[in-house]
Amino acid sequence: MPFTIKLEQPEKFEGQMDHEVLATFVWQCENYFALTGLADAGAQARFASMLLTKSASVWLRHQNYAFNTLTWNQLKSDMQQYFKPADFHRRARDRLARCQQTHSVAPYIDAMKRIAQQVNGVTDDEMLDRFVRGLKPAL
Repeated sequence: MPFTIKLEQPEKFEGQMDHEVLATFVWQCENYFALTGLADAGAQARFASMLLTKSASVWLRHQNYAFNTLTWNQLKSDMQQYFKPADFHRRARDRLARCQQTHSVAPYIDAMKRIAQQVNGVTDDEMLDRFVRGLKPAL
């Protein structure tokens, strides 16, 4: 006998200029679409638009989209262009350069991984160098 599960809807997106919050919203929406079988790109866009609140909702109303032709990919792309800070990659590189171990090594590794995912073009050698430079000095 087939079973069904009740899925929680993705969290609402308020329009934060925060790459991780937006990336999480997009990821949650795409997983929700896949798990619910919502395959129509127009319906996906309309569904996601209902999850936009506060400044994201204001932004959406001012886009003058024709909702009968708007697709999820177009909405997602426009949101990423607008809500991702213009200097996002530079700021991520700055965070990578400043990342320091303050406690145990595990949280430091997590922080480095999180930042590295946001920086384009970092080689493995550069990441290793940044990682070693950020370690606490030996006692």
